Amino acid sequence: MKIVYLLGNGFDINIGMDTRYSDFYKFYNNVSTSNEKIKKLKNSIREYMRKKENNEEITTEEVNWSDLELALGKYCKEFNNIEDFEEVYNDLVDNLGEYIEGEENLYDFALQDKTKLQRDLLTPHHFLTETDGEFITNYFRSMKEQWHVSICTFNYTRSVERLLGYNEGQVSLFANMHNYSSFLQDIQHVHGYTNSRMILGVNDESQVDNMELLKNRYFKQDIIKSECNKAQKTLHVKKCENMINSAHIICLYGLSIGDTDNIWWQKIAEAMARNGSKLLIFYHSTKITSARRSHKRQQVEDEVVENFLSKSNLSDEKKQAIRPNIFVSINSNIFNFKLKKLPQEKVG
Repeated sequence: MKIVYLLGNGFDINIGMDTRYSDFYKFYNNVSTSNEKIKKLKNSIREYMRKKENNEEITTEEVNWSDLELALGKYCKEFNNIEDFEEVYNDLVDNLGEYIEGEENLYDFALQDKTKLQRDLLTPHHFLTETDGEFITNYFRSMKEQWHVSICTFNYTRSVERLLGYNEGQVSLFANMHNYSSFLQDIQHVHGYTNSRMILGVNDESQVDNMELLKNRYFKQDIIKSECNKAQKTLHVKKCENMINSAHIICLYGLSIGDTDNIWWQKIAEAMARNGSKLLIFYHSTKITSARRSHKRQQVEDEVVENFLSKSNLSDEKKQAIRPNIFVSINSNIFNFKLKKLPQEKVG
């Protein structure tokens, strides 16, 4: 049995880290600069934050910084040449890395009990509805072999590694939990780390509002994620693809299934169409705020499934074929634990 998890920023947020874009913007706007181009970028972010706080409308002509990567693609219209872009882009990425690294260093990972995390990784079906959970349980029972868990994280932090004690080698999870030994096989970082090969950008050229700069291949290697990965000449993307292609169960957690990572939703859908693998999407919804309104669950599930399928390149026939293999868990308590902060004197 092979399970692969794709983890997004919702994982770090859920365990207590302040890694939302809005958290970073507050930090970034307080970093002084004499560069006029960087000042202009920050003014755009400040205006967005002001309007959001005051519930003012953000027009289609304005840059909506609710999604940093999509907003950056649109903001590219402000640059006349690659030199101006790289001045601003490098400052943004450097400060984002500094902020997230500083946030990560506030927490004590060593003393965190990893029991719940380990159990949750091996029992994602426990967080589905009863009928869906029964279906996946029966599917699990048909797999009479060792359990291998792999993780593709879209985060720059090393929170998962630090929680699980992973260091470039197989980690034993709970023995005999499913009557077979279980292992954490691998952790790969799709977008790099806070201090190494950070990737911040968009999915493709259609998300960049500057046709002139797109003629420059070095600009594309900065702003388009797949181009950046190719330029780095590492194997982490191939390893993540192999995880997805060989998985029996694919789990998405803490990810918005947004447009700037379309290439990955397409890879997952293609693997499902080929192999019959099952997809579990763990989704946080503000529409279901009370157990009294659980009848809304099906509506939300349908919206999540439709959003995922809309990001695939599959034919309508293949979309319908994989639809029964997509399961949605809404507002579950999987990975629901909080990190403790280090004493102030130990920070840094």
